[in-house]
Amino acid sequence: MLYSIIIPHRNIPDLLSRCLDSIPCRDDTEVIVVDDNSTDSDNLLNYFSNLNRKDVTFIRTTEGRGAGYARNVGLSYATGVWVIFADADDFFADDFGAILNEYKYSDKDILYFRKGAVLSENVRVKSNRDLWLDKLFDAYFKDGDDLQIRCFQWAPWGKIIKRSLIEDNNIRFDEIPFSNDVIFGISAGLAAKEVHIIDRVMYYVTERRGSLTYSFGSKDGELDIRCRVAFRAQQLYNRHKVDIENIQIPYLLTLMLRYDRKLFWHFFSRLPEIRLPQWKVACQIMIRVLLMIRNKIASVFFRWAVTLNLRPRVDAGVE
Repeated sequence: MLYSIIIPHRNIPDLLSRCLDSIPCRDDTEVIVVDDNSTDSDNLLNYFSNLNRKDVTFIRTTEGRGAGYARNVGLSYATGVWVIFADADDFFADDFGAILNEYKYSDKDILYFRKGAVLSENVRVKSNRDLWLDKLFDAYFKDGDDLQIRCFQWAPWGKIIKRSLIEDNNIRFDEIPFSNDVIFGISAGLAAKEVHIIDRVMYYVTERRGSLTYSFGSKDGELDIRCRVAFRAQQLYNRHKVDIENIQIPYLLTLMLRYDRKLFWHFFSRLPEIRLPQWKVACQIMIRVLLMIRNKIASVFFRWAVTLNLRPRVDAGVE
């Protein structure tokens, strides 16, 4: 088997069906769907015919331990030379089959592709999701330095990974509710001897209400878990002697200032443990706060201007 495509799923069968429809049925490809204890998982095979495709293996789990656990289960079933991950609410580009043909004999460890971004409810409308990833690719195609992509393109999607790289280095997803893919993505990126970064869209991420990305930082315990992972990521950079600072840490600390100041001080005081200067992070946080204030003022001013413009005009001299 050349390709193993692993898709974790929970309670979005219509979107899963859309994702499966974007994957061509091929003799060299296996699709492994791992259901994470959906409420109606027993009937999914009856309702959605594409789950019964000959290339699809549908695995039910009852633990409900999240996408990280589901992906690890999928890895235990994978037999392909290459592994590709997808989220059930996303989908692949129209020329995905051609991409699989073109790169199946590549000698690289990881193939990184650009991503597209659209609204889930209307895929003809572009989304601004993860614009920072587009900037990473733009920077690479200017200076040729792949380190930023290896270290910051930690999402499981948008790449094709040699399964031997994963198995030889015993790389697995964290089985936690949030940021379960960060350490996996960084570990794979740093373990890869050679990577190929391709100026082509293979995969479309979607933006939809109710997803973890849409409500980032608002769940109970989320900021704590995400920041612990961000600290581990920085420790991983330090261990590999990579001169990079985790871009998520100032962002997460800025959110904590707004939602949980006790948690903010807990993590801010620990910055020296991961060799990040507190003064530097404080400056980054201050810049973010000032930008938020500026955007808030601009939003208020815009609404005020619109309100004035919409008021009915009274002609002079009319009583």
